[in-house]
Amino acid sequence: MKVSIIIPVYNVSEYIERCVDSVLCQSYSDIECIFVDDCSPDNSMELIFKKISLYSGNISFISIQHAQNKGLSGARNSGIKASTGDYLYFLDSDDEIPEYGIEELVRLAEKYPDVDIVQGSSEVIENGRSNKMYRLKGTLPEFSENHFWLKKNVLERVLIPVTAWNKLIRRRFIIENKMFFKEGLIHEDEHWTFFAAKSVKSMAFCKVPTYRHYIHEGTIMTSDSKKSISSWFSIIDDFVNGMDADMLRIQRKVIFEVSFCNLVRIIRLPSDFSTSDMLTIQKELLKPCFRDALKRFQIFELFLLSYYHLPVCLLKVLCMDNIKGLYFRILKYLV
Repeated sequence: MKVSIIIPVYNVSEYIERCVDSVLCQSYSDIECIFVDDCSPDNSMELIFKKISLYSGNISFISIQHAQNKGLSGARNSGIKASTGDYLYFLDSDDEIPEYGIEELVRLAEKYPDVDIVQGSSEVIENGRSNKMYRLKGTLPEFSENHFWLKKNVLERVLIPVTAWNKLIRRRFIIENKMFFKEGLIHEDEHWTFFAAKSVKSMAFCKVPTYRHYIHEGTIMTSDSKKSISSWFSIIDDFVNGMDADMLRIQRKVIFEVSFCNLVRIIRLPSDFSTSDMLTIQKELLKPCFRDALKRFQIFELFLLSYYHLPVCLLKVLCMDNIKGLYFRILKYLV
């Protein structure tokens, strides 16, 4: 079983050698490793070529050069199109794979032939310390093809991590369901996961850590609030207009949750940004939810959406750390 490891490369010279070494040291050898140079301004690709020139094992390598920067989604899409593996594995260039990571995931893929996704457990390292953010719970089954259970848990984003990395994904699943990443976004994994939930028919779960994810200050996920908010506008719009008839309640719950999280980001923006304009944009995006709740006379849903009618001073109170949790508790039980 061939695995294509796809690594987008952009300005990661500080970390890329660690990442490449972790691939070269894999105990599983039927691997093609695809590096996508997304117009990296540093010497990351030089460091990669130096590493693989000294390698003498069975792993094959493909290098793709973008003519212009396309972002993480575009780099992953280029890797998908160039891949020839039975399964794909997305690896961020500042992370790494434990020595037996791919072997452990492949073991489950071979045990459950044609499984759509094998989800691995992850070790998350932040400020030099390990935490349990993406560690799989022992209560998860080793395998499931229960459509209701899978869709519910992928959408709810509690038991199953909302990440494209550390998943062994059947290439045919991505191609047949057109599960390419939306370009021009950050938080693309959240977008991808919402739509993957609609198509996934089977998943296996590896409780052994198969990925090391590093959180660094100043990365996409920890900076640029305005771009984050704009990306969420696009994601919310796609979620609202991309709902299907299966498990509507859970899809609405996801939309309400991510919209409120984006509200918090908007309220916490520096004063030189136009908070009212951004609130207006998000209110417009959620109008179909308003209309649907009115049509079904869902008072509690209307209540959960009513905060857009509050003045900014009250929204600031609602978004305070010790108060915002109340919204999520209400959402949990009423939607």
